[in-house]
Amino acid sequence: MQPTREEANAFEGYEFDWFAQDTTGTLALFSTAGWGEIPVEVIRHAEAHRAATATIAQPSSSTSAVWQDYAQVGLYVFDWQHWNGPYKQVAAPLATMPASLREAILQLPELPQLPLWFSEASAVKVERYTPQ
Repeated sequence: MQPTREEANAFEGYEFDWFAQDTTGTLALFSTAGWGEIPVEVIRHAEAHRAATATIAQPSSSTSAVWQDYAQVGLYVFDWQHWNGPYKQVAAPLATMPASLREAILQLPELPQLPLWFSEASAVKVERYTPQ
């Protein structure tokens, strides 16, 4: 089932973080900054992405240092660049990801699989979902 226009537009202006996997199985967090593109699979399962994000300690929440919080748990981090993107890499893993976190992210329904390597991507473009 495709999200409605209202569901797709519900993210505009609100910070939302979502996860994706690259072709090597590496995981990353994408931060929309209120305007970033979001894959349709993520829109359909937004609550699952919110729940997974909430399990990560974020002592630097609401500051730019939060990217290091995510890197400390083994994630690449990409932040949306206002206004037209793309997502720019702002942090690389600083530690090995705990197995429990990796499993929780891999269990997300329809986890997006992006055709690239996060380790080699300074920026990532995501297709805009436009409701019919």
